[in-house]
Amino acid sequence: MAMTCKHQLRYNRPMCSPKGDAVSFPLYSFPQRHQKPVQQKDERRALRFVLVDDTLFKVPEGFFQQMPLEIQEFVKFSSGLGSKPEAPIRLVGHTNDQFKQILTAYNAYPSLDVHALTLDHLLTIGELSLRYGLRDLARWFLPAFKATVTSHRTPLRTASNYVYVRTLKLAIGYRSAELCSSIQSKWVTRMYWGELRPLAGMLLADMYGMRDLLGHTYYVYLMMAEPRMRSGPGLDESGGLNSKQRTHILAGYYSLRTYWRQLQEHPPEFEAATECTSHLQCVRVWKIRWTTMLGRPCPLPEVDVLGRLVFMERSLRDDILLEGCLTPPCKALALQAVSAKREQVSRHLHHHFDL
Repeated sequence: MAMTCKHQLRYNRPMCSPKGDAVSFPLYSFPQRHQKPVQQKDERRALRFVLVDDTLFKVPEGFFQQMPLEIQEFVKFSSGLGSKPEAPIRLVGHTNDQFKQILTAYNAYPSLDVHALTLDHLLTIGELSLRYGLRDLARWFLPAFKATVTSHRTPLRTASNYVYVRTLKLAIGYRSAELCSSIQSKWVTRMYWGELRPLAGMLLADMYGMRDLLGHTYYVYLMMAEPRMRSGPGLDESGGLNSKQRTHILAGYYSLRTYWRQLQEHPPEFEAATECTSHLQCVRVWKIRWTTMLGRPCPLPEVDVLGRLVFMERSLRDDILLEGCLTPPCKALALQAVSAKREQVSRHLHHHFDL
């Protein structure tokens, strides 16, 4: 029997919890389990035969001794003991190339050099270390993974959706709230820049209940679909969404349009600056200039509330009349109110999409 067990967006930084809330995770660590007595050196070097796909590997016994007992025993006794080629241990759930990568890493440990590894090799080490409970490699992997993700030259700047799915699953598997947040932030930014399409992120976020990531993927998808929706045909049913997802997109479409129309009538409010002696006049001027700027041509659809708030903030910052009529402290507070409103909308996109 085969072995089958499995042990910025410039607007807002996504939430870090895989469940979409702000709950922090403890740092990843393998549970402490009773292990078999330490074997003699020659026993650790004894070989087991392992079959992956159609490739037969000779694997040191020490590789299996890294595993928790229940995984170790399941691996060995659910197929063959691996004591001879005719009765190999059969492993599934990954390719023979991936198993070769984890075996190479095991043999090189503790002299593994993360800079000598491809991103695919590094991710494979993390995935199979987690799958088989390889304690030493898992402890090596987590700081190497963190350094790769958070580097200013991180390969995630040009990575595909497939790589983002793998990295975010690893961050969840290793229970790193920091990495969950960092990966989501980079992924969402790439989506808003139009470099990656949102469907893969939407599916993963839905699978793990990540409301914040899900809200941003729905928003990006809506911006892509908006011209068709505005012109009449509605959502393209061949666009890869199921009926539930289309319902959420439509909910966001009508909710965000309504929200923008309310903002047109009620600009973001701001408190009086300490130095201001005529705040009521500042507020009146602010409302007048807000309404005036709304009349300027804007290339963004009204459903793009985040984009339009960016447009309004930039327009009002450069407005000469606002500069002349508001005290500098009040103008700064008024512009901060627009920025804060944008952040608020970004944090609560899931409400607009009824998630």
